[in-house]
Amino acid sequence: MRLLLVQLSDIHFRATSNPVAARVPSLAAAIRSTGATPDACLILVTGDIAWSAHDAEYATASAFFSGLRAELDHDFPGTPIEFFVIPGNHDCFLPTEKIELRK
Repeated sequence: MRLLLVQLSDIHFRATSNPVAARVPSLAAAIRSTGATPDACLILVTGDIAWSAHDAEYATASAFFSGLRAELDHDFPGTPIEFFVIPGNHDCFLPTEKIELRK
């Protein structure tokens, strides 16, 4: 089995102004450039998806990941594409009075 692993980390999506959000085509092109024809593709998102764990940041991230999936579905038709996510410290909401815990 040929497995394509892609790791993304520390994206830190904000509710607005996310330069990486416009880079889905470039990211898909970089993945495609491996020349692989995978039997499965695993996208590992390892920490800090959001900047401050707010819903709007995850909505932005969801749109980004949906766009990436669509690009890869086009590039690798019929190939299973799975996302595995490990949250980071920025993905944990902390009340203002406990923000020092993040350090």
